[in-house]
Amino acid sequence: MRALEGLLATAWKRATEARADRRHPVPGHDGLDALAERARHRAEDEAGRAFVARHGIARVLEGEPTLLARLAMVLGWAGAASAPESVARVDELVADCLASPEVLREVLGGQQDFATALMATIDMARGREPPPPPRPAPWYPDLARFLATQLAPETRGVLMARVRRELAGPRPLARGDATAEAAALTRVAEALRDDARGAYAGGGGTVVAMVRRWQRLDRPGGFGDLVLPQGGPAARFRALALAETEIRGEMRRRAVATLLLDALRETPAASRAALREFEPSIRHANLLDEARELVLRELSAAG
Repeated sequence: MRALEGLLATAWKRATEARADRRHPVPGHDGLDALAERARHRAEDEAGRAFVARHGIARVLEGEPTLLARLAMVLGWAGAASAPESVARVDELVADCLASPEVLREVLGGQQDFATALMATIDMARGREPPPPPRPAPWYPDLARFLATQLAPETRGVLMARVRRELAGPRPLARGDATAEAAALTRVAEALRDDARGAYAGGGGTVVAMVRRWQRLDRPGGFGDLVLPQGGPAARFRALALAETEIRGEMRRRAVATLLLDALRETPAASRAALREFEPSIRHANLLDEARELVLRELSAAG
């Protein structure tokens, strides 16, 4: 607690001094690239320059009454932001705004069902421009363009985390019975397909949420009969590697590949070499070719 209080006191003092500085640079009509240039003249190191820019941006944004108004302003800066630090500031700010469920609902507009809203969120997180919402906000094209042209790791992470949380929650994906819900979950899984890896985007947490949703439906096919491994990452990897020859169906094969990759990457470096004994199992596993090659490549890199 003493250490945290010391850090907070230092941060508060720094922010108070910056607020009292009438010459502190703020974004103007010349955009964030010019602000980044002015920040370079105010601080010698990267952390100092980032603070100068963030504080200047905060001064301007605090004059906007709502998160939506702030998002619109930030996206107005995005089109002319080309310096890496400027793009990083836009990414941080857009991610902060989209972390609000109310703002994200405004971005998505009125969708026909919850599954369609999640699929639009997935498309944005993966840099694919989704179909425009029924009533898009004036700044919606700027957001779509930003996500289609920039890496934006903060924003993509926030969007995918929202998908993961919603899939793990109780809200139905579609109106109707279990058949409609299963069809909707299949559509969401299709949007998450990562063909380059033979797996699913969003990581193991997203897969676990989809599997549990399907199991609550108590229906064959899809993610049915897929037993989620328990224990630490190395134990989960072993269980998946030994069971994969019995897995059938593309959805389950992709799910297992995602869980295998997550377990391998979560295994401490000192323990990964021991998992190489499962290379023969992976070579004969019923994975998609892309997933098999990726898992074997990462196993080989384990030493």
